[in-house]
Amino acid sequence: MTKLIFKLSLLLLVLITTNLQAQDEVKIKNASGTTLMEVREEGVIITKLTTSERTANATTLTSAESGLMVYDTDTQSFWVWKNTEWIEIGGTDLIDDADADPTNEIQALSKAGNTVSLSNNGGSFTDEVDDADADPTNEIQEKANTGEGESH
Repeated sequence: MTKLIFKLSLLLLVLITTNLQAQDEVKIKNASGTTLMEVREEGVIITKLTTSERTANATTLTSAESGLMVYDTDTQSFWVWKNTEWIEIGGTDLIDDADADPTNEIQALSKAGNTVSLSNNGGSFTDEVDDADADPTNEIQEKANTGEGESH
């Protein structure tokens, strides 16, 4: 019994006097030892795949895995699984968009004479409104209700 108390006391003494330090990084590895994710003070490194490895995964992924992110070493870019497809971050915006064309998201509207145009080859049309008096101050009118059935 004395030996057991001595050993426990010694173990307790070692634990108390040992300076425990936090880990500087955390690595998550799969069964074969490949690093899946690494968290460091500087940032996070996520799973790295080739394009063929990434696209091969598409046959087993569903919308339940939406948000899965990988780094493609061939394209040197990040990819996110969204519903049923891989979307390149930076290559396409992640907002639901009818045409997924990033070149037509922000356009300027301009008018020269009677021609109204959109930037980025967005097209144009001819404004054929006949403005009899050409007075720009009377084109938009406000209607206000005074509350007594009268409009001004």
